[in-house]
Amino acid sequence: MGEEHPDTAISYNNFAALYYKKNKVKEAYVYAKKSVEIFSKVLPKGHPNLKSSKELLGVIEKKLKVNT
Repeated sequence: MGEEHPDTAISYNNFAALYYKKNKVKEAYVYAKKSVEIFSKVLPKGHPNLKSSKELLGVIEKKLKVNT
């Protein structure tokens, strides 16, 4: 489907959530960031997928700061 397809972003977001649940926060961050980057390019600002991806990225970033 391509690197900038919304379904690709959904997959990245799912990987981020999985890694986060397994407490692999650095890996989760990489995928969450990719998801947000893609959604920001292809979806309007208020889209629910973009919003939820940003929320997950925020949770992951908060956890990274606590762990460092």
